[in-house]
Amino acid sequence: MNRWKMIGIISIIIGALLIAQKMVFYGAVYTPRYFFDIFDHGLYGIVFLVVGLILSIGIRRGPSR
Repeated sequence: MNRWKMIGIISIIIGALLIAQKMVFYGAVYTPRYFFDIFDHGLYGIVFLVVGLILSIGIRRGPSR
């Protein structure tokens, strides 16, 4: 497992934790009408998730040593 894959997995975990914390904080787990507030306030979590997915999966197309 190379360094970029580890960074990607760690950022996926951070993003999931951020989104889960925002969901619990705004009660989005129980009331679906706050679902769009996740994308408003949990934007950093989504960014972390996307960056982590790109790093852990798509780094093989990049420069390989």
